[in-house]
Amino acid sequence: EIQKGDKDDFYKKYLKGYKEAFIDSENRKLIAAIDSTNRNTASKTMIDAEYGKSKKDSNNPQICNAYYVDELTGIPIYQEEFPGSLLDKTQLSYMSKKSNDLGFSDIIAVLDRGYYSEKNINILKKFAFVLSVPETVGFVKMLFKEHIDIKMQRVNYIREHNAYGIKIKIDNNINKSLSNYYCYLFYDPIRGMEEIDSINNKIERFIEDIKSHKYYSLTLENKYKKYFTFTKIKQEDNKKSLFTFKENTEAIQEAIDKAGMFLIISNIDDSVGKILSIERYRDRTEKCFQRLKTSFDYDAIRVYTNEAKEGKDLVAFTSVCLYQALLYFLKPYLDAVSSRTLFTTIAYLSKIIAYRN
Repeated sequence: EIQKGDKDDFYKKYLKGYKEAFIDSENRKLIAAIDSTNRNTASKTMIDAEYGKSKKDSNNPQICNAYYVDELTGIPIYQEEFPGSLLDKTQLSYMSKKSNDLGFSDIIAVLDRGYYSEKNINILKKFAFVLSVPETVGFVKMLFKEHIDIKMQRVNYIREHNAYGIKIKIDNNINKSLSNYYCYLFYDPIRGMEEIDSINNKIERFIEDIKSHKYYSLTLENKYKKYFTFTKIKQEDNKKSLFTFKENTEAIQEAIDKAGMFLIISNIDDSVGKILSIERYRDRTEKCFQRLKTSFDYDAIRVYTNEAKEGKDLVAFTSVCLYQALLYFLKPYLDAVSSRTLFTTIAYLSKIIAYRN
């Protein structure tokens, strides 16, 4: 039984046992994928229920939950709650302190681009970290243009991932405040083709929408000015203006050229293949969130007091831990036959009768 206020003690004991069973026994370093999700609530009394950027039900406040997940096993090792108004990047300072308090600072932290900021990199430097960087950041744009031919160089090919990559040590010419960190720039051809298809489909949808408008409006131009240029045609007998438009082929081509490219910043000096392997398992956390929302129907909070929410979070956390642990231990069995799932396996086990002599 876990009493109110014993949550931290529970996580400390859980982490201690997890490290002994999965980390120390295998003599490896913990690689923790870190991400957060939000859930809406109709409660007006929960401490952390605040309005923020939400994927749905934006009329209700929300609460954020961050998970740390072991990339090797896919099993969660810790979860924390945050006010719903906080962005990912503003949660990191608290998460870093909590990691030290709970005794698992010796990790490789893997985070998506939502956590990127130079302030956060300063916080992360006490860990080993692998952090995706948004393509809109200035030095990323510069490096994409400078290394646009990455996919043309066989020496950059990473066979085990069917991708291309290079390592660049950041200097003052790239970014003075981030000098001596490492950039890992990658090109994924499959991702590239998917992104090009997406760009072309998006442009066609934009064209259809623009053509559905007879008259010019500043709202319409602002909506599509990234990829199109507009020319107003004034009419003497009408206050409204007709218009023509054409594609901004330079902007569209720029988007196509960088399709499939992405950049990671790290304080780890390693091979591009190793860093890409770490990055590719970053979605372990997202899979846990999907599991909570689909298998455990925890897409919304549906309780109305802080105590009930804390208890529900703890039950949800332990449930997804058990689920992921079963998937990890049964992986060889499940991989052997594609029709097998965790649920069918458990159902089959229920038919087995054990006898004791």
